[in-house]
Amino acid sequence: MQHPEKDRATSALASRRAEILIETLPWIKASTGKTVVIKYGGAAMIDEQLRADIVSDIVLM
Repeated sequence: MQHPEKDRATSALASRRAEILIETLPWIKASTGKTVVIKYGGAAMIDEQLRADIVSDIVLM
């Protein structure tokens, strides 16, 4: 059985990720082959949802 609301949410998430990748493509190209340091701490270490969101963003990069 299909779930139209879930399908719309999945599609919206995929579209947003595509927008983010298009927007950041120049930075990604400029950073290719370089070391990138990501500072991680503070509230991001305490809030479980924020931590998951940040890790998801890092994986997306």
